[in-house]
Amino acid sequence: MIRATRQMMRAIAVAVVVSVVPFGVGYHALDRFAEVTARDEVTSMSQRLLTRAERVITDSISPLKDLERRKALDCSPDSRAAFVEAISGSAYVSRITLVDPGGYPKCTAPPRVGADGAVAPVDGAEDPLISLSLQTLPDSVEGGNVLRVLSRAHTGDRLMAETRSSALAVDPGPEPMRAARVVDIRLRGADSWLTSGDDSHGGKLDGSLSVVVSSTLYPIDVTVSVPAQAVYSNVRPLQFGLIIGSLGLGIVLIAIAIYINWRPEIDIDGQMQSAVRRNEFVPYYQPVIDLASGKLEGSEMLARWMRSDGQFVPPGRFMPFAETSGHIFEITRQLMRKTAQELGPFYAKHPELKVSINLFAGHFDDRRIIEDIVDIFGGGQVRYDQLVFEVTERYPLKDLGVARKIIAEIRSLGCRVALDDTGTGHGGLAYIQQLGIDIIKIDKMFIDMLTQDQVSSSIVDVLAELARTLDMGVIAEGVENEEQIARLIKIGVTSAQGYLFSPALSGRHYLQLADIMTRPKSVDATAQPKAA
Repeated sequence: MIRATRQMMRAIAVAVVVSVVPFGVGYHALDRFAEVTARDEVTSMSQRLLTRAERVITDSISPLKDLERRKALDCSPDSRAAFVEAISGSAYVSRITLVDPGGYPKCTAPPRVGADGAVAPVDGAEDPLISLSLQTLPDSVEGGNVLRVLSRAHTGDRLMAETRSSALAVDPGPEPMRAARVVDIRLRGADSWLTSGDDSHGGKLDGSLSVVVSSTLYPIDVTVSVPAQAVYSNVRPLQFGLIIGSLGLGIVLIAIAIYINWRPEIDIDGQMQSAVRRNEFVPYYQPVIDLASGKLEGSEMLARWMRSDGQFVPPGRFMPFAETSGHIFEITRQLMRKTAQELGPFYAKHPELKVSINLFAGHFDDRRIIEDIVDIFGGGQVRYDQLVFEVTERYPLKDLGVARKIIAEIRSLGCRVALDDTGTGHGGLAYIQQLGIDIIKIDKMFIDMLTQDQVSSSIVDVLAELARTLDMGVIAEGVENEEQIARLIKIGVTSAQGYLFSPALSGRHYLQLADIMTRPKSVDATAQPKAA
């Protein structure tokens, strides 16, 4: 059940990943789309404001140059009339002033009310022909300053045009950025010409999207900032829909994963119960060969499921579930009974032959396995000293103390105990030291790489030397070629099994092979001795 639960949890985890990954990718893609779109919009907004600012300045310079060409550079009625005419012809200029070299106004159109003092810097010989400055006046609009464009004529007096910040009004862009934007248009190195929106952050918002564009004609910089909330507002409904869709997909996938992993478990459990009732589990036997003499030492009994319809089910398909579901106990009992029945008559005549039986970790939790061994083999034709019980190292034993006592009882009957899959699992040398192991079985994984990989070869060497030192038997599993045999013999491995000798055989075919291999070799009595 633990393994089935783990499989289901893995399936659920995969379902969650399959639903979460598209959500994460989609959510990020929408955020990225919102950022790119917002940056394009804010850049476009900044460019429109910069274009308007350049147009306002250019339009403010143009009437001044026209007045200079017309020599309207005094406070005569004609010049004043020219001032008024220039203002009316400009879309942005709101006032024109004639300023003396000291920076004081000489005359203004329209007249300035309640203002005195200098309105421009003192004229200097090195001053540029056109200069820009800002001035906050009582009649300036909120959030903006008056831009003063000063044109320096060849005479000492200068013409100055004033433009209100309201001249910068331009379509601010799409909602919702329109209401949330912060605009800052300023002269480089000077104060802002215009600020709009929440200017508590100095024209910028923390964590916001900000775009700065600069004029190549005039010393003007335009900054437009939009808060993150406005940037992502357009995609939030889509992201919410994505969340709902991903949740729905996740629920569906999890339901499918549960169904796929739970329903088959119910099906196989029912099928396995039926198989146990019908005695469909049968023993197969893989021969174990003495490498030095080539004689048959016995076999390892392996479980096979042969359905009543003749369909063969490989052990990898049912053994994991049989172990986790608890069916393995009854399956093992059935296999031992059939082994005793099939091999009994032949093994009674050949006491040198052994048969090894695989047990799983749960068999070592209590004494039931002892009772089963005594019940099935006690007083039978297959004697205790012909039995080898294998404990695998691949799965941990629940309680080493209890397992040690059970193994001691098995050995006290006269049976031997082998450590299967040595070197691949949890126990290692601790099992050999604490459990009273008689035989080490070297796993096929190491035999496969015996002649190719130095590490595997060294492991096999160590295990063979350990078995020799502790006076234990050693069997190599999965032998498939002559080169492996030569190497095993060289390092002292005495027994082996594998496809080189024979696959696992049914009881009938194994007994036929055993009969052939255990027959005494006949001597031809008519054979003449060789001449000297």
